[in-house]
Amino acid sequence: SMVNHLISLLDYLQLNKVFVIGHDWGTNTASRFALHHPERTLGLVLISVDYVPPAMFDLDQVLTYTKARCGFEILGYWKFFNSTDAAKIIENNLESFIDITYANNRTLTVTDFVPLGKLRQWLVNRKRTDRASYITQNDYKIIHEYLADGMQPKLNWYKAAIDNIDWEDEKNLDPVIRRPVLLI
Repeated sequence: SMVNHLISLLDYLQLNKVFVIGHDWGTNTASRFALHHPERTLGLVLISVDYVPPAMFDLDQVLTYTKARCGFEILGYWKFFNSTDAAKIIENNLESFIDITYANNRTLTVTDFVPLGKLRQWLVNRKRTDRASYITQNDYKIIHEYLADGMQPKLNWYKAAIDNIDWEDEKNLDPVIRRPVLLI
């Protein structure tokens, strides 16, 4: 439905063909735009996340695989984000969440953010760390306000992916993108 909204916007603006650009979670929408409407797509630019063809997503399988290959579950934090109390825990511990998300010590990502159970433990224990120097006071204020506005809608992206809500719309798509693609 998000792709259809974009098509409606292009129709309204009388734009026939466009370069579609997606960043992070937006790469899925951008790539689906190219799959559903190649005739409206000049090219595709994906930033930070590469193309993932339509497929059923199995979080437990990914966790098992990454634990075996990397020694920790790269998407372990997804389990926490999918829990019923995650939004409340994050909202009640915003400073800890911002600290770990923008930690000056990036090894904390591997030790205290992504492995299964570690982010919940960090937040519940109200742990703190120095934030990265590139986060200004104004950046912090903006991030804090954005997160304080409510976490559940933000976490719903994870729930949707885990629940494979797009599978019925995607299962019969030709997975080959037939337009030029740039991955950054």
